[in-house]
Amino acid sequence: MVEATIVLPVFILLLVGVLYVRDQALTSHAVELTARTCAWQYSVTNCDLVPPGCEGLVTAGTSHNGASQAVMDALRGGESGALKQADKTGVVSKIVESLLGPVLEAAFGRSLDATAKRDLERPQLLGGDLDPVKKMTGHYHLACNLTPESPIDVAKDAWKLFKP
Repeated sequence: MVEATIVLPVFILLLVGVLYVRDQALTSHAVELTARTCAWQYSVTNCDLVPPGCEGLVTAGTSHNGASQAVMDALRGGESGALKQADKTGVVSKIVESLLGPVLEAAFGRSLDATAKRDLERPQLLGGDLDPVKKMTGHYHLACNLTPESPIDVAKDAWKLFKP
């Protein structure tokens, strides 16, 4: 009986600790899943439409970091660039830019951030009196998808630039 009186509080403390760690792992997984789900759903719509239930969780990240513009500038090469030498009217450079622009924007361009937060109550046996709530945060960063275009749409857009 004496042993049980000594060991029982330790077992209770261990049980509460194990249950709290389990709740903490489940909550952490849930907020990560929520952030990931909202990010993918928002990305599928080309970052135009916030999915239901994700209001306030998803924010637009960066518009573009200038890398796509730097690549296009390097391709143009200023006055002595390859496109300027071959294309005196500027039509070919407009077509190349319209074809490569979306690809470069996809590779280096827009992105989004999704952040989900949830509070987890801390048991009193584990310091819940001092800090009653543990804030759990899930974060996910993803690039925005492009709007799907068929080869016919790309050809029509290129033709419109060629023939004004």
